[in-house]
Amino acid sequence: MLQAMHERISGILGWAIIGLIIITFALFGLGSYLEDKSRPYVAKVNDVEIPLGELQMAVENQRARMQQMMGESYDPSMISDEFLKDTALKSLIQDQVLLNETDREKMRISDQFLANYLQSAPALLQDGKFSQEKYQQLLYSRGMSAAAFENDIKSKMQASQLVQGFSGTAFVTGKEILATYKLKNQKRNFSYLTIKQLPFVEGVTVTPEEARKEYEENSTHYMEPERVKVEFVKLSRLDLEPSIDLNEADVLEYYEERRESLQKEEQRRASHILLELAADADEKVSGSVLKKAQGLIAEINAGADFAELAKKHSSDPGSGANGGDLGFFGRGSMVKSFEDSVFSLEEGQVSDPVLSQFGYHIIKLTQIQASKIPDFAEAKPELETELKRNQAAEKYYELFDELTNLSYENADSLGAVNSELDLEIEKSDWINRSGGPGIGGHKNLVAAIFNEDTLDSGNNTAPIEVGEDEAIVARVIEREPQKVKPFEAVETSIRASLTTKKARDMAKIKGDVILEKVRNGTELKSFEEKDKISFTEAKDTLRDVSEYGRDIVMAAFRMHSGEDNNAAYQNLPMMSGDTAVIELKSVIPADISALTDEDKTQIKKEIERMRTTAAAELLISSLKKKANIVLPLDDNP
Repeated sequence: MLQAMHERISGILGWAIIGLIIITFALFGLGSYLEDKSRPYVAKVNDVEIPLGELQMAVENQRARMQQMMGESYDPSMISDEFLKDTALKSLIQDQVLLNETDREKMRISDQFLANYLQSAPALLQDGKFSQEKYQQLLYSRGMSAAAFENDIKSKMQASQLVQGFSGTAFVTGKEILATYKLKNQKRNFSYLTIKQLPFVEGVTVTPEEARKEYEENSTHYMEPERVKVEFVKLSRLDLEPSIDLNEADVLEYYEERRESLQKEEQRRASHILLELAADADEKVSGSVLKKAQGLIAEINAGADFAELAKKHSSDPGSGANGGDLGFFGRGSMVKSFEDSVFSLEEGQVSDPVLSQFGYHIIKLTQIQASKIPDFAEAKPELETELKRNQAAEKYYELFDELTNLSYENADSLGAVNSELDLEIEKSDWINRSGGPGIGGHKNLVAAIFNEDTLDSGNNTAPIEVGEDEAIVARVIEREPQKVKPFEAVETSIRASLTTKKARDMAKIKGDVILEKVRNGTELKSFEEKDKISFTEAKDTLRDVSEYGRDIVMAAFRMHSGEDNNAAYQNLPMMSGDTAVIELKSVIPADISALTDEDKTQIKKEIERMRTTAAAELLISSLKKKANIVLPLDDNP
């Protein structure tokens, strides 16, 4: 079906559908591998059961999404299994109530609409076109049939249409736009002292008794994380390539298939002399540069050496030193006026002056390589590499399916995988939820290893993709629970932490003293001290300005000025540990006369986005209240 769609349907869907495909691809995992039908369902929504396996799959997908969003800052130890289970279950219930409603409303997604949807998915494009190979790879890697995959996408698209249809009714009044404009464009004049924490550190003393007390009262802050060792097998396309045997006939057949696509476009080699000209140059300057170009052409036609003139006169530093030589290039490599001139010249011919955004060019065509199809001997090395890669990829996906089945059917051992697929069983070093050496660097694998079911049962993980055409199955063989670190191992860090806390408290106390004095009439600036307390004046400041620090600006805009717009004061402990004493001097209302139609349109869109989100949440909440939701495992949605 998809191939037929691919041949007859093209086009890009709107941003909403593009966004949906990205979300959809992030949501899929090996549900069939994780599902255990012997255990109860985790929720029932209007008689539709959500099986345990689906929840397990959703939990792993949430981990994968968080890792993708957070990148290098992702730390699995910061995210508890209970949190993931709770949010995943809520999401599954939400999806089901929406799906029930779309069924009730008889909403449907056509095959053609689905085809357009897949045609525009970035994950399925190659060279700007839908790739059947990428689609098959996606199905293999997710362990899903095409029918199941497409039906699931249709369900999500139906739910998306329902939410968009409901939330699209949001509207904004002119009064709301005006009020928002006033709020956004209000300005404030304030000044502040920054009382630095660091100078107070020198006066701080932390006794051994204080450090020991902190350790004993907050021992959970000083834990050695739980860690495990695993055994694992790795399936890799790169490891399979050396085992691929090719014969001459296979390569020749592939050459004939690829013959037309191997054709190399005509390439031309040219040299140029660039006489730079500013884009805004007046006619007099432009005329002078043109005259110089014409003079150089006359010298070349009279026998002068082009390369020597390029070295002397060209403004192009890259080619000028090489006599103006630009090497070989094809169409689409140069600016249009330059390219048109090059491809109109005969070999050895020099152009008239050619104008581009860079100035005037004098171009000499030095060599032509005609378009041609490489012969078999020339193309053979590249084709062999491609064939090996393609055949290894096909073998990889076949073995991936076998790996999935074997590791599931023999869940408590990798022995069957080793004997059937001849994959070496390796052992890891210690790994904790933040990772570790070797395979501990793959955060999605670490998340799967520390999945509660895998960790407690000793079962194999699902095959986890850790690179392009590379997957690992692992199982825990040794486990150490978390434990409190010895006091001696953390004493230094405890002392440093207590020192910082005391210094921060001292800065806050200093701020309180200054605050009391400025309220009684002492000028704020008078407390400035070199390297200890700095004074800053902020004039006509908008609430989205960050140059003074977001915490300070936000505090200044939360403050209420006194009667008759008199000054107001606040002592603000900051996240950095420093303290700021803020003086709000005046509030300047927004200039309504400056409100433009463009401002109105932008504000309207912002409010509509907020209303849309709120409306969608209201719809889902309403549907959940009307639905009959049963939670046999007592998880609270």
